[in-house]
Amino acid sequence: MTQLLRRQVQLEAQILEAVARMLSELDGGAARVRVGLDSHLERDLGIYSLERVALFLRLEEVCGVRIPEEAMLRVEHVADLVNAVTVMDKCLKAAGAGPE
Repeated sequence: MTQLLRRQVQLEAQILEAVARMLSELDGGAARVRVGLDSHLERDLGIYSLERVALFLRLEEVCGVRIPEEAMLRVEHVADLVNAVTVMDKCLKAAGAGPE
């Protein structure tokens, strides 16, 4: 497995965990839905505007990237989150500032 692929798998796992943890916190610890790449943030997970902002801030911290506001507005599914974070991670790596 290449280093780039390992990093993408790591980011995917971090994002899925962060989304699941946030949902658990919002539900007071009750597990209410399975989080998958195809999960729709609003329809499936109940993540609306305020929760979306909190989620993006959490992902920026967990993944070590800054997610542009435009991406926040376009993201609909968890897979879109993975793509947005992966793009920003690659930008950081190209600039020599990303995690190894």
